[in-house]
Amino acid sequence: MESPYQLVFLAQAFVLALTAVLVVYPLAAYARNVAYTEAFVLLALAFFTVTVVGVVDFVLGYRTLANALRPVGALFALAGVYLFARDFVRANDSLETYGDFGDYVEFGGEEGD
Repeated sequence: MESPYQLVFLAQAFVLALTAVLVVYPLAAYARNVAYTEAFVLLALAFFTVTVVGVVDFVLGYRTLANALRPVGALFALAGVYLFARDFVRANDSLETYGDFGDYVEFGGEEGD
């Protein structure tokens, strides 16, 4: 270890890798009961990519390779969030549509008031 910062980044990388494993574990153990399996996998890949970028950049010192991997992690995160949100966001609806909540109820009032 050349500096104490590298030890901090290795600890951070360990925690991020552990987070990725903890996100994937329910998918492997209870795959039948987990919704949005693909989204969880993509978010776990994003955590893992952040871990790899941290190790490659701050511990090994390969900044060019780390800079090439950063957009990959961002794309994994973007794709994972998209898979979660795609069922709830409709781009072609009018602004007056708020979702499938039934009849609109005024705040503080009851339906039909």
